Amino acid sequence: MSAKGLHVSATDSDLLTFHPRFEVIRVSSDEYRLVSLFESINIKGGANLLDGLVPALQRGSSRQQLLSSGPRDTRKRSHAILDNLFDHQLIETTRSPISTKREVPRRLASQQRFFSNFRSVEPRPQGSRRSPGPVDYQCRLRNARVAVYGLGPAGATLVASLARIGVGTVLGSDVRPVTTEDCDSGAYSPAFRGRIRQEVAGDSSSKIWHGFRYRASRSVFPFEDETAYASSKEHPDLIVLVDDQYDPKQFDRTNLASLRTKVPWIGYKNVSTRVEIGPTVIPFETACYTCLELRREGNPENQLFSSETLDHLASAGKSLGQVFLSPGIDLLALEVIKIIARFSSPVTYGSLYTLDLLTLESRIHPVLKIPRCPACGRLESRPQTDFWLGESLRTQ
Repeated sequence: MSAKGLHVSATDSDLLTFHPRFEVIRVSSDEYRLVSLFESINIKGGANLLDGLVPALQRGSSRQQLLSSGPRDTRKRSHAILDNLFDHQLIETTRSPISTKREVPRRLASQQRFFSNFRSVEPRPQGSRRSPGPVDYQCRLRNARVAVYGLGPAGATLVASLARIGVGTVLGSDVRPVTTEDCDSGAYSPAFRGRIRQEVAGDSSSKIWHGFRYRASRSVFPFEDETAYASSKEHPDLIVLVDDQYDPKQFDRTNLASLRTKVPWIGYKNVSTRVEIGPTVIPFETACYTCLELRREGNPENQLFSSETLDHLASAGKSLGQVFLSPGIDLLALEVIKIIARFSSPVTYGSLYTLDLLTLESRIHPVLKIPRCPACGRLESRPQTDFWLGESLRTQ
């Protein structure tokens, strides 16, 4: 049987290799095991066959090289094994040579391996031979611009987390000075005490990898001129509001700014011993933050503090105290990855995630749109869009 009989449509310049999600383990001369986050698959093929075929697949080899990797009398069996691997999507084709423009930094190789275990939540682009994969996910993070508003201990920790996962640009905004409490939390060096937060929040994060860029946002939060901001070079792909001392007015203003600039946003806050993440607001597609608050007001028995109490604490700059831990920040960073890279649907898409820090109980609360919401309902009517089908994070 000739090499042309393979089920896959590959040219002579294509290399065949195992899907990157797999780690290959040699069990014996006639048995190998493919292991990923969710799979463990054994391959059997007879003595002296797999010891030639499997290493060739690990290196990446052409069809002819693979069929010639063992004794001549084993080519038919090699052909059957390759067809079986293709049928089960365990091996794939890749062009040679591989373009260096899309290479992922070595320090992110483990994260790329993690991404390779997930199929894209998007359909395959029209005319493309393949669906988005792990390199695409990492490139989306590298090209992303994330605005972080609120750079207290939690916000500064988030900036560092975004740098570690490979986000390319973070725009930080917080004109308040670094306090003694900020330094005691470990989020800032004591040398920065009294400096403006947004000027120094990216100091340590910029050293994590050379591709990370941190800039203090020139726009004063909340946006003074949404139209000008939307057309400026600072227009982000996503806004993240991180408030160590929850201020309802900040969330309301961010929500309105998101609707006007059509930039998605997600919020994080601590209320008593509970962390709240979300909902992720996609303008004119999902419920907005005002929809959430109106529904919350309809269930006052589930609220520990009234909005009036929280407003008073925030305006007076008072805190009820906090532990210098941010267990919800890495969960927030994970949601940011999913929103930008789109390797998996965000849990907070149309939902609020809560975590009780004492019981470690977590819950997901669906948030439905309110047709006559005074924020998203009063603005001009727009057709429903599918956020996950577009290349841009912003609705058109």
